[in-house]
Amino acid sequence: MLAQREKIKDFLIKHNQINTWEAIKQFGITRLGAHIYELRKRGMNIIGERKINEKTGTWYIEYHCQ
Repeated sequence: MLAQREKIKDFLIKHNQINTWEAIKQFGITRLGAHIYELRKRGMNIIGERKINEKTGTWYIEYHCQ
């Protein structure tokens, strides 16, 4: 788990954003929200922004590192 969290942290620092689909494609990580929660507890300033997929009409959260 820690290795996955570090991958997410590094990705956020480098790219400033991540969403569930990106986490799955890049790292095979499906529990992004749980990792974001833990990173926040450890002091990272991460903001979640609700977005809508124009094609499907479904919503998702895109996380940004500040």
